[in-house]
Amino acid sequence: MKKLLSAIIQACPPLYRQINRVRKFRLHEPSLSLQHRVLGSTYGGWGIPDNYLNAESIVYTVGVGEDISFDLALVKTYGCKVFAFDPTPIAVQFMSKIQLPDEMTFVPIGLSSKDGLEKFYTPQIPGFHSFSQVIDPNQGSSTEIFCEALTLKSIMERFHHSRVDLVKMDIEGFEYDVIKHILSSIPSRTLPPCLLIEFHHLAYGIGTERTYKAVESLLAGGYRIFWMSPVGKEYGFSLSS
Repeated sequence: MKKLLSAIIQACPPLYRQINRVRKFRLHEPSLSLQHRVLGSTYGGWGIPDNYLNAESIVYTVGVGEDISFDLALVKTYGCKVFAFDPTPIAVQFMSKIQLPDEMTFVPIGLSSKDGLEKFYTPQIPGFHSFSQVIDPNQGSSTEIFCEALTLKSIMERFHHSRVDLVKMDIEGFEYDVIKHILSSIPSRTLPPCLLIEFHHLAYGIGTERTYKAVESLLAGGYRIFWMSPVGKEYGFSLSS
């Protein structure tokens, strides 16, 4: 019964997030005071520093799923160039039905710690849209699919971007290896000044220690937490000058 109730709750993302807000379960708290705003829907909203982006800014949003409210709000508010990445079938189908603004480009590839075909697991809960790096041992069955993925460095090279001003990652467990690769492969002078990351501890069998370790590495790399969502899994990091 407990497993069934958990599955029902997690199958309804807005409900799942509301319960986490009540729990106020957080591993960290912001350590940097920055004026910021939250853009996007209640489900897909993220915090960004005020007066940070402009029409010349380049933004990568990785992990589209079926919510691009944040992406569209960035374009509407700043007129910046937004590149949205997601190779999974549900996202590709979702994006094929949408007329995007000129400032926004959809790219059906994923973000990984290596270039090439990457294994994804299909959603274990019927009606859910997230394809993950690993399966949740407490949920239903899943099948493997393979999608094209690139490192952040390779994506920047493909699009001839010498810089990226903001990277948002909601990549269902891939974030841990990606963070490690970004910090080890991109020179500090060209690191994205702002990272927005959803960590997936307590999902897919991922323990909190992986998030603690990932955040520690980002702090050691010069990033500071300026925003966290009420859920406690979405983090905003700003690179200290």
